[in-house]
Amino acid sequence: MAAFEKAPSEGLQKNIEAVKGVLAKHGYTLSAEDVGRISLIQETFNRGGLSITAEYSSPGSPGGIPVTFADLMTATDKNGQSWSFLSSEAAYRYIRELHRKNLIVPLVGNFAGSTAIRRVGEYLKQRSSIVTVFYLSNVEYYLSGPTMRAFQSNVSTLPIDSSSMLIRWSPRPTIPSVPWYTLDMGPVVSMLSPISELVDLYKANKAPTNFSEVLRGTVNPALLANFRQDPSLRMVTGRVTGIAGLKPTELLRVSLVENLRPAGLILSADVAADGTFEVRNVAPRTYQAIVLRSCTGCSASRVASAAVNVVVDKDVTNVRLEFIGQ
Repeated sequence: MAAFEKAPSEGLQKNIEAVKGVLAKHGYTLSAEDVGRISLIQETFNRGGLSITAEYSSPGSPGGIPVTFADLMTATDKNGQSWSFLSSEAAYRYIRELHRKNLIVPLVGNFAGSTAIRRVGEYLKQRSSIVTVFYLSNVEYYLSGPTMRAFQSNVSTLPIDSSSMLIRWSPRPTIPSVPWYTLDMGPVVSMLSPISELVDLYKANKAPTNFSEVLRGTVNPALLANFRQDPSLRMVTGRVTGIAGLKPTELLRVSLVENLRPAGLILSADVAADGTFEVRNVAPRTYQAIVLRSCTGCSASRVASAAVNVVVDKDVTNVRLEFIGQ
């Protein structure tokens, strides 16, 4: 990366002509506007080089995540393992071969539209294939109410199985909505969620309506990985009664607290409008169930119920908690 960063820029126009030639060979008729756009993109990447960022040359961009291409290609996980496609010759050749076989297909579409996601689902169903991973980034941040519902409806049409996963990314301003976030995770956080969970919530009319609700419903990826490997993990469901006096911006959450020590396990789930709640991926042990009163965008909350003992040795249903207004 350091060597390429110092290398002189040459052959830009030749490369632009080569791109135009490949497109023409495949039968694409390019307008002057098309050619100008291609040239602009090529020139932007040429200027940015290995220091280019996701927000490079974007008008009005806040520049909040200054991660360069070189940073991404040389980054490692906590174990020192590099996963980029340039981390090894084998990784590079794998991605190169996908391109050579035309197996990486860019699509332009609207997550809440009526075409793109559904057509992908139809294509896969015709070939008896499933969606294994759907990377959403933080697109749901820009969806709410009807558009969020439309996106969820689109996802519900995709062919999936129990291993199909959503991958989300939360930038710094929305991190307070991630209940399991800790400071050692850094300024951004990624998360995994089974696609089937979102589809189930959508069909039951309990799916999140905005990005904050989406994030609050996620679980620590490490816990999710344990759940995939540990069939002993259980589900706890129930209802909060006596809910009254909440402001429009306030919300309730049920937490299962093993203990208050730093290593103690705490699992949470939002309370639905009808008072029901559902906590998944619960390890077998004894918990104290409590209701927490918080608000949209708040990082603090306060206890709003008496604690109830919950012994989890199998799926626990019909846990009752009484809301105490303050």
